Amino acid sequence: MAALAFQVPYSTCFWAQPCFRARPKGRNGTCNKEEVPEARRAKRSSMLRNTLVVIPWILYKSRMRSRVGCRGKPFEVHDFGDKGMGVVAARDIQKGELLLREQPLFLVSQCRDSRQLDAWENEINAALRKLPEHDLQSFWNLADCHTDEKSVVGIVRTNGLPVETAEGDMVGVYPTVSRFNHSCNNNVNNSYQEEYGEVLHAIRDVAKGEELCITYIDLFMTRQERQDALRRTFNFKCACPTCLQTGQALLRSNKVRQRLQDLRSALPSAVPQRLGPRVLEKIAEHIDEELGGNAAAKAYAYHMGSQLLRDIGQSEGDLELQQQATTFAEKALAEVVVAEGPESWVSVMLRESVPKAAQTRGHSAKA
Repeated sequence: MAALAFQVPYSTCFWAQPCFRARPKGRNGTCNKEEVPEARRAKRSSMLRNTLVVIPWILYKSRMRSRVGCRGKPFEVHDFGDKGMGVVAARDIQKGELLLREQPLFLVSQCRDSRQLDAWENEINAALRKLPEHDLQSFWNLADCHTDEKSVVGIVRTNGLPVETAEGDMVGVYPTVSRFNHSCNNNVNNSYQEEYGEVLHAIRDVAKGEELCITYIDLFMTRQERQDALRRTFNFKCACPTCLQTGQALLRSNKVRQRLQDLRSALPSAVPQRLGPRVLEKIAEHIDEELGGNAAAKAYAYHMGSQLLRDIGQSEGDLELQQQATTFAEKALAEVVVAEGPESWVSVMLRESVPKAAQTRGHSAKA
């Protein structure tokens, strides 16, 4: 199988909004999408600078280096028969461990209109003509779940990952990342980082021989909703352990995921009622219960909550809400470090904002 189809922009995943996928303008010539105004970027950066405090990321980084060490390659590509190719852990892997950094074979524009498929095919073929023979073979070795006979459009639709560049929304195709299959309870998170391409981290401890999977969709959905989304976009029926549950286990899983969906929707209205922290902690509790503590899911929830708390706190002059915003921003940063690594642009930006945040709190205390 493959990584992520071109039709689904990362913003459809609840933990991968543009604030986590797109790097702000002004850092080494990175993207500046027209649909995200500069004012919004400035507000977001200002909010982060004013809310976060130092976490022991240096200790974390040292610990992760000692974990990775010279223990050998953490995974290997495996043939699962009818399921196709996939990736399994070649040794025990620890939570937060860096698994892979990979640049795309090529980038092409996104295509969201079937009437433009012919032009899109021409663009893909032009990109393929520039590849060396080895990379071209890697491309044709990838799966195509859309057509009986492999086609360049089918392969890109099956394996393409969205990438935001200064030129606009693009799709990248990767020889190894595309081998990571989907799971509705993934143990690997993928994030795009300009310097390295697609970057994969383990988001929980993984035993040797266990399959390593990312997720293609929003996980805050019931099994039927997930199956419908995967069939509609990727043309396959998920058979991960979560989807194979029956009886009371399935009922419990559906109930928790529906509850997560409801809590996420309720968060914006809960904050003005001073219920934001309670809702966020309940979301985290359900993520621990149903998604194995998924760090990427927690990061987005905490970040979303901290933004809402700070906005309301500032508009109403409520210092308690502003302090709560800082608390959940710290939690978001800790989870981002696990899901994306201490060197991701998000982690770097948050760490660089720490001194100014400390100054802001110092001035507030004197006042």
